[in-house]
Amino acid sequence: MEINNSMRIIKSILILTIVAETLSSCNNTPEKESTHASTVSVDSLKSFKLKTERLDKNISLPGELLAYERVEVRPKITGYIKQLKVDIGTNVRKGQILAVVDAPEIQSRLGEGSSKMNAAKAKFETSLDNYKRIQQASKTKGIISASELQKAKTRCWEIVRNTNRKSMPSSLSDRLETILP
Repeated sequence: MEINNSMRIIKSILILTIVAETLSSCNNTPEKESTHASTVSVDSLKSFKLKTERLDKNISLPGELLAYERVEVRPKITGYIKQLKVDIGTNVRKGQILAVVDAPEIQSRLGEGSSKMNAAKAKFETSLDNYKRIQQASKTKGIISASELQKAKTRCWEIVRNTNRKSMPSSLSDRLETILP
């Protein structure tokens, strides 16, 4: 019971305090407001326009990048690198030329093949010229037989067939460039 009485006393003191505070705050006089209004100064704030800009933010961190895939590239022939078309770290695509190789023995074989091709071409032109003359002469009856005309034509085409078989492979000059597989 004693606790109950002390609680009532605390409650009544609390209520009286709240009522006294409320009454004192509501007792504003007009004199104080007028003096207070004259002393209030307006603070000025600096204003600015918002604009959209790209923010560049660079972060430099130490690190090491490892390749996802490592490929060893070797040329099909031996020789000296004449021109290197890529550098370490360069992105490459399939079929891109990486290096040009100077191979003296291949160059000599190219020259040899070219001279053989020129000789075969000259032989063919001579044979073709001979065939045309025989064909022209065969128009007059009794001068050239049909079998002689056929032999000239056959010789002409034999030269063409032999030249194609003996000719240098076209991929030989392509081997001078190392291409990414």
